[in-house]
Amino acid sequence: MSTTTSQTGPPPGRAQLLELRNCFVIGPVGSRYADAGSAARQVHERTIQLFEAVIRPVCETFGAVPVRADQLTRDGEVTDQIQHHLQTADLLIADVSDGDPTVLYELGIRRGAGKPVVLLGEFGRLPAGLPEHQTIRFERSRDGLATARETLMETVVRALRGPDGSGSCESPEEDPGLLEQFVDLETDLEALSEGMATMTGLLLTIAEHLEYHGPRLQRVARDGSPMSTQLAVSRQLAAALAAPAAGLKVSAAGFAARLAHVDPTVHAALDLFRSVPPVRWNGDDRGFLAQLVDLSAAARNEAANLAAFRFILSTLTAMHSELAIPAGDIGTAVDQLGAAMTRVGAWDDRARLLSG
Repeated sequence: MSTTTSQTGPPPGRAQLLELRNCFVIGPVGSRYADAGSAARQVHERTIQLFEAVIRPVCETFGAVPVRADQLTRDGEVTDQIQHHLQTADLLIADVSDGDPTVLYELGIRRGAGKPVVLLGEFGRLPAGLPEHQTIRFERSRDGLATARETLMETVVRALRGPDGSGSCESPEEDPGLLEQFVDLETDLEALSEGMATMTGLLLTIAEHLEYHGPRLQRVARDGSPMSTQLAVSRQLAAALAAPAAGLKVSAAGFAARLAHVDPTVHAALDLFRSVPPVRWNGDDRGFLAQLVDLSAAARNEAANLAAFRFILSTLTAMHSELAIPAGDIGTAVDQLGAAMTRVGAWDDRARLLSG
């Protein structure tokens, strides 16, 4: 669920000293048109109950009238309009109950804007990894919702004032939590894909040099050319391979290090997917799973190509020691990528299982 608020007049009482021009509210969407008693209908009813009993009254205290989210989207897709509100609203209120993947993704966008955020979550339905001390936890009862409303009012006031007057309700010194890690995850996966593309380019360069120099090396050896001629050709090949082989070694090390760094966050994201029924996923959610599968396929292909080049160069090195250095660099890259494949393979297995 996402809502916007519009200003209707100066808020009364203690809120009148604070300016809240607009507020954006996100949370599980569900469906009001689903069958009674269905999971989607229950999600919708819980969301509306929290909105009407807790969030709307607080917004109205500040003179703002909430506008329902499904006026912006019907299928949970994060549209350009929603992204604009996520990045520009004075305040974001998020219902994180059940760890809806779209909500966490939207929170990630909001965190990047560096503006105030207030989290709400029902007891027993909070996703792992969220900062509990920053989340208003509530019971879904008359008294529980009334308490949540009062707590939300106080929290909104603090959020707008900020602990240092900056308008932020979070300390910049805090260690990044799961939400911040999800923001980084998108960047890291893009970087992994770029790293894979870099390694592919280097492999193509190595292949071109082998295609050009390899037959020459075999020909001078077969024809019984003087050792000086064979040595000259092998040195030419070694010189041609030196830069791309060294670059491949560095790229593979960077790929493996970044992959190891992002591995826990990927599994945390997959854990969230496992806890949410697939009927509540949207295109972005399925796109994330497809991205993991594609990355795994590309990594397997890269590892196979590297292993093939390693075999070719090890054969040539047995006869031409000048090739030992580039062959060693490629061998190191093979080992680094091979170790990373265990992690990528686990992503692939889980993503395929979740995708059905």
